[in-house]
Amino acid sequence: MEKKLEILRNFINQKENQGRNVKIRNNYNFLVLNELYNLEKLSIQCDNEFRLISKFIRTNILNKYKEDEVYRVIFILNNVSNWFSDYFGQDTYWTIDTVIDYAKLVINAFPGCSGDKTKLLDDIYISHASKYIKSQWDNILVAVDSKKSFLDVFDDIFTNAIEKYPDSFIKTLSDGDVLCRMVKEKECDENRFIPYDKSTNQNRWNPPGKSYLYMSYGDREHSYNSDLCLEEMLCVLECRTKSGTDVSFCRFEPKVGGKILDLSYNDVELSDLSHQFNEFENNDIYEIILKLLNEEDIISKKYYNKNKVENLIKAKIEESSNTKKTITEITTKKILKIICNSIYTKVDGTEEEKEKKYKSFHILSQYLESKGITGIIYPCTRNSTLKGKNIVLFKVEDAYPIPGTIKRYYYV
Repeated sequence: MEKKLEILRNFINQKENQGRNVKIRNNYNFLVLNELYNLEKLSIQCDNEFRLISKFIRTNILNKYKEDEVYRVIFILNNVSNWFSDYFGQDTYWTIDTVIDYAKLVINAFPGCSGDKTKLLDDIYISHASKYIKSQWDNILVAVDSKKSFLDVFDDIFTNAIEKYPDSFIKTLSDGDVLCRMVKEKECDENRFIPYDKSTNQNRWNPPGKSYLYMSYGDREHSYNSDLCLEEMLCVLECRTKSGTDVSFCRFEPKVGGKILDLSYNDVELSDLSHQFNEFENNDIYEIILKLLNEEDIISKKYYNKNKVENLIKAKIEESSNTKKTITEITTKKILKIICNSIYTKVDGTEEEKEKKYKSFHILSQYLESKGITGIIYPCTRNSTLKGKNIVLFKVEDAYPIPGTIKRYYYV
């Protein structure tokens, strides 16, 4: 694969140099749009990833570079890519590696482009992984091709990371947290905000016949506009509230701190986690080297024993208990970020359609409940730009309405 990519890079460089002297028609706007269309059709199995690249070019490159420059590069990239795809076969040639390589070639060709280049690569990785995760998620208990099922994989993550390092993944609720519920009523008391027992409605985390407590969540109150805080606006969105509706909000207070698993990750970028990992890795290696330099009797000998040095490095890593912990935490968060980006979508439609979409969430919540988890923080799917969070508590009595906090509002 690496040899194939190197051939591709050299071939593109050669063609690009030849192409600089080629005269083309002047209607570059049409030509660029046509090549972007061709770009999005390079591979059926990677169409979403190529659409991300196309969008990046439209948004961050066309506003910085002349259309003829953009056309020339994309034209050459597309034609060379098609040549290799035809030669090796589309299914064989187009992998996550070759798609990423295409994106990197675009970025390198336009070094002055705006936009977050690292995020583009992260989004491509997430898009590629999401296809597999979504198919596994839809059949959460089924092992595909004799591999582990989604729930088996999640159990490994829970056992080897979340349970071992709970401080990084599990939260305890406090009085300072903002917990808010809403009802579409103008006049009501605090008891109206407590869910009905054994609700028959299809909800994301609880199966029919079992009541959970759903609320918007914030570790503090976040501003939205002059009338509402973000946590109140999330309630409006999650309840699919139409304009011209009278609503009432009520704040809740946790009765117990509980063990709340954070499965939101909508305010974290994959690139940030990668940066944390690289920064830690560099600092940790430096610390290990310093420790090794103190072992002069082994390191400084002219003919040192390689096995002894390798064993010494392993021992120094084990001595640093923080090393394994940090690597496990960051790696797990990256995996959870990709999972969370893949499984949360808006769910509307009939009760039957909701039941189908929510089935895997019901299975996961029951699994987590069996592990002692008392609730889940998850993202708002109604408006992804708000970065809002919701919380579901498996026991309705784990939080209660705060007297005197009811707020009436007319939603315009």
